[in-house]
Amino acid sequence: MRALILILIVSFVMPNLYGQKAKSKKLEDEILTTIPVVNPTVMSLKPKEAIELADELYEMGDKVGAYQYYSSVISQKPNHKYALYRLGETALAVRNYQAAHDYCKLGLQSENKYPKTRYNYAVALKHMGQYDKALENFDKYLGMKPNEEEYHLTAQNIIGCKQAVSSRPDRNYSISRLSDNINTGTSENGGTSNGDFLIFTSISSQGSLVRMAMNPGDRKPEVVNLPGEVNRAGYQNSDPFLSVDGKTLFFTRCGLSADGVADCAIFMGALTEEGKVEEVKRLNVGVNRPGFLSMQPASSVNEYGREILYFVSNRPGGFGGFDIWYSMRLANGEFTRAYNVGSRVNSDFNETTPFYKFDFESLFYSSDVPSGFGGYDIYRIAGSQRFWDKAANVGFPINSSGDDYYLRLDSDDSGYFSSNREGSSFKDHPNCCDDIYKIEGTNILGDQTTEEQ
Repeated sequence: MRALILILIVSFVMPNLYGQKAKSKKLEDEILTTIPVVNPTVMSLKPKEAIELADELYEMGDKVGAYQYYSSVISQKPNHKYALYRLGETALAVRNYQAAHDYCKLGLQSENKYPKTRYNYAVALKHMGQYDKALENFDKYLGMKPNEEEYHLTAQNIIGCKQAVSSRPDRNYSISRLSDNINTGTSENGGTSNGDFLIFTSISSQGSLVRMAMNPGDRKPEVVNLPGEVNRAGYQNSDPFLSVDGKTLFFTRCGLSADGVADCAIFMGALTEEGKVEEVKRLNVGVNRPGFLSMQPASSVNEYGREILYFVSNRPGGFGGFDIWYSMRLANGEFTRAYNVGSRVNSDFNETTPFYKFDFESLFYSSDVPSGFGGYDIYRIAGSQRFWDKAANVGFPINSSGDDYYLRLDSDDSGYFSSNREGSSFKDHPNCCDDIYKIEGTNILGDQTTEEQ
C-alpha cells in the first residue's frame, strides 16, 4: 500500500524496478530477460505464495508492488498462465510498454480463459504508437463480448487510436529535450519559468526535490536544489509553480502519517531575487481540505486582477478519480473554499496538471481518458472557473503515445511540458521516466483547432 501512496505523491513517476530487456529469438526468452530486478526476499517465495501476495496487493490497488511478485513467479515458471495475464496488466501500470506487449502476446495462448489479455495487448500496442495493430486487437476484443464497462473503455480507446491515425503534426513550433544536467534519467517534470531560470521537480528512488536551473536552454546549465524551506527533509516536495508576477512560489509537499495515510498539501512562499523562498506557509483549509490530497497548484488571475488558484484533488464532490478545482484569493491573503471546475473538464477518469493562460482565456490540463492518443494527453478548453466551452486534444507533436502533462507556457512563443515518450532518458526501461521538453514557435497554441475530447 505504501508503494501505491508513493506513486500518488511523486506525481505519476514509477518506481525504478526493472532491468533492461535483451534481444532474443524466442518470445519466451524475451520474457525471461524482461523480468525486473526483484527483491531477494520476494524471489525466495514459492510461486503459490508469491501469487497470493501479488493478488492481495493487486486487490488493494498496488499494481506496482504486485508486478514484482508476479514477476518472481515467471522467473521460476516462465509459462505460468495466470501470472502472464496479470503481468500484462501490471506492466502497463508501471509503464513498461514493451514488457506488457511481450507478456500479453505470450498470454494470448490462454485468452479463452483470460480474455482481457487481448484488451491489455491492444493497450500496449497503443502506447507503443502501433495504432493500426491496436485497432485490430480492440476490434477482436469487442467480438469477445466484454461487459458493459469494458465495452465502453474499448470503444473509447478505438476513438483515440482513430484520432491519432488521422492527426497531423503540422504545428508552427519545435520541441526539444532539455539537457542531461536537468533530465537525469529518472524523472523530471513540472517546469515553471520566468525566462531566466526553470524551477522543476526531480524524482528518484530517494524521493522528490524541487530544483532550479539557471539558463535552462544551455547545454550544461547550473542546477541546484532549492533550500530546506521548500525541500523539507522527510517529505516529497514537488509541483513548483510561479505566480503571474513571479514573486510567489507555490508547491506541493507530501508525507505519510504514522499509520501510513498520505497527506499532500499546497504551500506558498515569497521568492527572492537570490533564489531563496521565504515566509513559507501551508494554504488554509479552503484549498487543503483535511483527509484528502491537494496538489499541482497553478496560479493565474481573472479580468479584475484577482488571483485564482487551480489545483488537483481527490476530495468529495468530484466526478471520479482526481479532479481539477479552483479557489480565489481574498484581500487578506487567504483562499476561498474550493469549487470544482465542472464536467466540461473533469470526467470519471483523472484530470491533472492544470495551467491557465489568461491572454488565451484557456485552461490547459492533462487527462487519462481512454479516447486520447496514449496515457495522459494534454487538452485545452476555453473559458474560466466553472464556465467552459468544449475541450480539445492539442494533438501531435505535443501529445504522444505515452504520458504528456505539465504544459506551462512562459510566453506566447515558448514553454515547457513533461513526457515519457520515446527518446526520453531512462536508467531502467524505456518509458519508465519523465523528461522535460521545451516548446518554441510563434503564437504557440494561440489558434488551436483540434479534435474535441
